[in-house]
Amino acid sequence: MSIQPRIVTAGEQITCRVDIDRLDAKVRGGHVELGYDKVIYLDKDDPDPDDALDSSLEITKWVCVERVELFSGGLESGPHFVQLAVPAEAPASAKGERVRGDVVEWLVVAVIDRRRGRDARAEAHLIVRAPPGREAPRTTGSPPRPG
Repeated sequence: MSIQPRIVTAGEQITCRVDIDRLDAKVRGGHVELGYDKVIYLDKDDPDPDDALDSSLEITKWVCVERVELFSGGLESGPHFVQLAVPAEAPASAKGERVRGDVVEWLVVAVIDRRRGRDARAEAHLIVRAPPGREAPRTTGSPPRPG
């Protein structure tokens, strides 16, 4: 699977190409999802000061913003192209420190659904920038001090 472009601004579109070599009798369908993993780090009430990794809880949530069926014209092998739109209000990609900041990681995920078999999955990462005039979310450190 490939995506173009890999770096976009919120509100832009991407093109996803999913190459399917062959389909077996178990394939029931497939889809492509655009979304992001939001990782939130929460401090524990009583952290162990000697172990920074134990001082927070990690919660990961998948947020799907668009889903497109792959085989709308019937099951066929070969290249399949899908247009996906990053919403204008989409959060920008963000990487935070392990304990202090939240993380937003954008992905395109293609899934081939196989009846009574392991689904085939492919992922491609992309970077979503905040549009002009809107700041990316702060992910680390303290908020700015007034005045």
